[in-house]
Amino acid sequence: MRGYFDFAGTTVRYTEEGQVAAAQIFVAALGYSNAIFAYGYPDQTAPRWLDGQPRAFSAFGGVPQILVPDNPKALLARTCNAEPQLTAPYRDFAEHYRTTVIPARVRKPKDKAAVEGAVKVVTLRLASARDRVFDSLSTLNTWLAGELKQINDAPFQKRVGSRSQMLAEERSALQPLPAQGFVMPHYLHRKVARDHHVDVARRYYSVPHQHVGKRVEVRITHMVEVLLDGERIALHAKRDTGPRHVTEYAHMPVHHQRYRDPKLHLRARAMGAQTTAVIEALFQKRVHPELAIRSASGVLGLARDHGKAALEAACGRALELHAVSYSHIKSLLLAARRDAGPAHAASCVVHEHVRGASYFAGQEPSHAA
Repeated sequence: MRGYFDFAGTTVRYTEEGQVAAAQIFVAALGYSNAIFAYGYPDQTAPRWLDGQPRAFSAFGGVPQILVPDNPKALLARTCNAEPQLTAPYRDFAEHYRTTVIPARVRKPKDKAAVEGAVKVVTLRLASARDRVFDSLSTLNTWLAGELKQINDAPFQKRVGSRSQMLAEERSALQPLPAQGFVMPHYLHRKVARDHHVDVARRYYSVPHQHVGKRVEVRITHMVEVLLDGERIALHAKRDTGPRHVTEYAHMPVHHQRYRDPKLHLRARAMGAQTTAVIEALFQKRVHPELAIRSASGVLGLARDHGKAALEAACGRALELHAVSYSHIKSLLLAARRDAGPAHAASCVVHEHVRGASYFAGQEPSHAA
């Protein structure tokens, strides 16, 4: 069972935002019943082709086993009579509807005779609207639906019955429509970065780390699918908010060893065992290695303001509380400083050039005296 698809050469005028535009008329026909479907679009781009065919499927009540489009550049990556190559979205479309696409051969009108005849029938009806300007594309398509009903219900001239009657018989041979419609994907080509992620609109999706440096194809719908030589190697739900890195733990190297900065661990060991344990815990806890490096650097930097001993003690306390994070450790250090109070102040270095409150109150003699 075959379905045939093309755009009519005749256009129909309509108004859009105060301007008169020309509607392109998509036409579909079935091979057995010659049932006809048509719909107006502002252009003949791939989204129109991939919207018109499902509308035709719905109108016919099922999906043909074979789809025979003309040779549109919007759907064919390579036009070749022997081995035509479909675009990636059209391949996905055919897979979604569980059908096969066999494009008509170039300059072989017999390959799509059914739609050629349907285009002629539709064009005759469009002739009645050649002097009309529809107030919108929606109005045009409403009018077109009425014309199509008349065409399909009209008796055949050379055989018994009508297109509608023959379609009722043909419908049992059509494949059922899928529960959900086709979502037009968007494709990108990316190189897997050193951190085993690919960039999609400034969000970063992980792939197995073995593929670092390889060129991959990224298919984007409500999901982000990463393909290598046509095989899926990663699949994520697409994110528009939240963390920029979307990482699957199984994609990472063991313990992020490939991405650890050795200097961080040397600095941690210089602080003590508790600090080293905290740094190890951060690398186990953080989903993405860059986040672990950032947290670890922040923790080690606290030694500048609080001292190595205080940091080591705070890290030990954080491990006891199972609260291993930069913010918790900083809070513990600040709390320890507040508790120390005067004792901490007494530990300050006394120097002849350091002035106290009594000096500024006039109670200390001036050096000039």
